[in-house]
Amino acid sequence: MVTGKNTVALLAVLLALAVVGGVSAQTEQPAPASEVSGAEVEQFAQALQGIQSAQEEVQQDMERIVGGSSLGEERFGEIHDAVNTTGDVPGDASEGEVESYSAIVQELSAIQQDLQMQMASIVEDQGLDVERFNAIVMAIQQDEQLWERVQASMN
Repeated sequence: MVTGKNTVALLAVLLALAVVGGVSAQTEQPAPASEVSGAEVEQFAQALQGIQSAQEEVQQDMERIVGGSSLGEERFGEIHDAVNTTGDVPGDASEGEVESYSAIVQELSAIQQDLQMQMASIVEDQGLDVERFNAIVMAIQQDEQLWERVQASMN
């Protein structure tokens, strides 16, 4: 069973990856690792570190929002699991719980939109456009040596 805390953590990761996934459909095939320059590796590594920092901050905000709600993390997780599994809130959810759940989801959605803009800005501040960043992400998934270059640049 996914606990409320795990659900919030999972939501944070998925929301953060939305900038990568949301634009990658528009991106052409990933660039071969040999076509990712040393400068791009450095830019990518710096952007990735900034994104990870932003994700951690947002995850803490999301945990605070869910944990501080009248639902709490566990009940939010139960309702969220049911919505994801069946497409509907569980039958035992009260009207107040449904309203709280909806309000939390709206707030988390606003945070997601802010995070997407922040991540795009982080990427662009490092001298890459989002499409190129996403192409490098796709290339990393296919090339372990490229990932090793990025990790070396992050250290």
